[in-house]
Amino acid sequence: MQGVGKSTLASLLVDPMTQVTNTRTYTFRPETIEQVMSGCHSTIGLDVYVTKQRLVVLDCQPLLSPSIMDRIITQEKKYAQTDYSSTENLMEVESLQLLTLVLSIAQVVICVSDGGGAEANLLRLLHTAEMMKPPGSSSNNSTTQGGSSSVPVEDTHQYFPHIVFVHNRAPPHHFTPSYLNKMQSVYREAMGGSYLDHESRVGLCNGITSAPLCQTSCGNLINLFLLPDFNRQHRSPVSFLEAICEMRRQVLSMRRNPLTHLTLTEKSWYQYVQRTWESVRKWSLFSEYSRLLP
Repeated sequence: MQGVGKSTLASLLVDPMTQVTNTRTYTFRPETIEQVMSGCHSTIGLDVYVTKQRLVVLDCQPLLSPSIMDRIITQEKKYAQTDYSSTENLMEVESLQLLTLVLSIAQVVICVSDGGGAEANLLRLLHTAEMMKPPGSSSNNSTTQGGSSSVPVEDTHQYFPHIVFVHNRAPPHHFTPSYLNKMQSVYREAMGGSYLDHESRVGLCNGITSAPLCQTSCGNLINLFLLPDFNRQHRSPVSFLEAICEMRRQVLSMRRNPLTHLTLTEKSWYQYVQRTWESVRKWSLFSEYSRLLP
C-alpha cells in the first residue's frame, strides 16, 4: 500500500548500508514531504535497478491507493464506460494488472504492510492476480524481436514466485512468540490453496537476530519478517539494522525458480517483461472482471 516503506526497503536490499535518515543516498527515492501532504505517490509503475552483482531489484507503485485515482483524474485518463464504470474500478484493474506482471517476472515478491498486521485487501488482490495470470503463446513460435534467442512467455501461468510478507514499523509487543505464531496461522489460512510459495523456510523465526523467536516457539514457518520502527527501535528486542540485514541475507539466499527453460540475460529478461506486459494488458479477462465490480 502507499507509504508503508516499499522504496526504503528496496533501497536497503540494494545496499544495506544506506543511511536511513538521508533519503539522498537511497537508490529508490521515497515520498517527499510535499508528496505526502498532497497525497501523491513517488513511484510510478515499476522502477528497476541492477546491482553490480547483477541482482535486479524492482520498486513498485502502491496498490489500491487513492493517489492512483487522483492521478487518473488529474491526468484526465480516458477509459471506455463499457469497460470501467468508475475511477475506483479502473484503479483496481490497474493494480491487478501491475501485480499480475510482478508475479510473472519476479522470483521473489515482497509484500510490505504497515505494522498493524496482515492487509486483507492486499491478500485478496494477491489471490485475484494469481488467478488472472494470462496464458502465453507457444514456445516454438515465440522469439524476441531483433534477436535469435527465444524468450517464451507461455510459462507465466505455470510459474509462481516466492512471496514474502513484511510488517514494517512493527511495535515492540509484536516481537513475541505468541504474536508470531498467531500471524503465521493467519497467513497460512489466508494463503491456503495458493500456488505462491509462502513457505520457503525464511522469516524472522528462522533468523539469528533474537534467540526467543525461534521456530520451536513460533510454530511452522511462513515467509514473514517484522521490522521495528526505526525511530522507536530502542524499545524493540531487535534493532532495525539487525532486522533488515537478516531479512536481506535470507531473501538473497532463497532458491530461485527459473522464469523460463532458457537462461535469461538482463537484456532478454527485459524483452521477456515487455512481452509479458503486452499479454497482461491485452488479456480480456481483466475487462470481464471489471464488469463484475460494483
